[in-house]
Amino acid sequence: MVPPALILKGAFRFRCLWLSSVIKQSFKLALNVYTEPKKRCHPTVCVLGGHVYEQVTAETGQTVTLSCRATKRNIISVVVWKRVNLEEEGYVLLYRNKHYELDEQLPSFKGRVELKEGWKEDGDVSVILKNVSTEDSGRYECRVKQEGTKTELINTIRLSVGPSGHSGGHVGLIVGLVVGVLLVALIAAAAVVGLMIYRRCQKKSSSPPPDQPSHSADPLLESGP
Repeated sequence: MVPPALILKGAFRFRCLWLSSVIKQSFKLALNVYTEPKKRCHPTVCVLGGHVYEQVTAETGQTVTLSCRATKRNIISVVVWKRVNLEEEGYVLLYRNKHYELDEQLPSFKGRVELKEGWKEDGDVSVILKNVSTEDSGRYECRVKQEGTKTELINTIRLSVGPSGHSGGHVGLIVGLVVGVLLVALIAAAAVVGLMIYRRCQKKSSSPPPDQPSHSADPLLESGP
């Protein structure tokens, strides 16, 4: 028996009965059907399979802050920032035994990550990641161990880094400048042409009229009777 595509969730029981002239046999089968966990996302938070994680988006070259805060006021002895599902072993940032374990840091994060200033006092162990790239996209986990407690998973963050949109802005700025310069040049040319026409008209209106031809006096009129 090949069941059709299952779209329901729950437990089902099937019975197969086989009959012949010699033997009667039946089989029972229990089938559990599960659906994939639904992913529900808000602007900054996503829920997947009952687990809540923070959503952070950025553009290439930006600096982002991945948030994490210890739950208690006890002294923090270990801070672990780890990138999940990486084949390469290592940490984004590891603080242990009162110093940073730089030898265990992933090479791609060296010189680009640091904890927020004052984290030992306020428990805010958010990490600052500089000059992000698309290769930094992925899931990050923050774990903290405080005196008298076990290491605890505090926050899970999914970082999505996209291409920078600044290049488009630069192109738009250049186009705007070129159009502006052309408009100014056209206005200046029109002004020059208008001034030349105006001066030519003024010159024509101010020039004296041409001399009228002189008429010789009629000798008959000038002579007396």
